[in-house]
Amino acid sequence: MKMKLITKSLLVLALLFSMSVSAQQKKLSFLSSVQYGTQPDNLSVLISDNVKDIGDLAAVNAATWIDITKEFKLAKDKEPSASGGVSLNKYIKNGNPLYIAFRYLGDAAAKPSQRNWVVKDISVSKDKQATVIPVTDLTVLNSPKNNEGAGWRINKNNNSIGFVSNRSLIKSESWAVIKID
Repeated sequence: MKMKLITKSLLVLALLFSMSVSAQQKKLSFLSSVQYGTQPDNLSVLISDNVKDIGDLAAVNAATWIDITKEFKLAKDKEPSASGGVSLNKYIKNGNPLYIAFRYLGDAAAKPSQRNWVVKDISVSKDKQATVIPVTDLTVLNSPKNNEGAGWRINKNNNSIGFVSNRSLIKSESWAVIKID
């Protein structure tokens, strides 16, 4: 009887350990590059589990977002830079979807100084198996208040999104959001 109890206990512990290791292996990574302009901190990487409508700018803005930008290595120039893999498992809650956003905020300025960012090869790995997310799966929301032509643009030929400031002098806000399973 004790042997069966010990065996069952070991199986349960092994299963829990296996589930814990699997959850720790879910990571987000991407490549980024930046050029033109001088404004710092235009690009943010955010995570949420409570977006009500991914296609509505007001709903995306109303969601509770956690800024995880500092966990990544972002590019300093036009040469693509690997972000490094950042674990998502501390943000995963049972039954809640997970949303990743690349948000661009450019400040108004007397001279064009907003930066142009490119994010490409966005991938989520689970148990060391990376899945590159097609950029066409991202929902792009450019504020209607942006300067004409300023915003995220999808380039499916090289699997990238690029924020083009279009030499804007007014505030810019754009989101590229995806739901992660």
